Amino acid sequence: FVNDQYCTNHDSSSTPVLFYAGNEAPITQFIQNSGFLFEAAKHLGAMVVFAEHRYYGQSFPFGSPTAALTTPFNISYLTVEQAMEDFNTLQLHIRHKWNLSR
Repeated sequence: FVNDQYCTNHDSSSTPVLFYAGNEAPITQFIQNSGFLFEAAKHLGAMVVFAEHRYYGQSFPFGSPTAALTTPFNISYLTVEQAMEDFNTLQLHIRHKWNLSR
């Protein structure tokens, strides 16, 4: 989920990005209960990004909850290390899509 309604510096190296790393639940639960992030984004002129943790909500590898959770191999990707790789890949995508520098 990306909300850029308060982002005032598109295509800028100084654009703040508030990143919420998803927990063990659908990301919509956190979006609906994280008003502080949106208040901070308005104050800072920032973009807000919520990342859903794989295996929760709509983010199932292998296409479905059943496929993702039925074999030891498939569930082997449910790790902290893999979540960090996912978040890194997402931040690279966000930076590229909105022309944000490091």
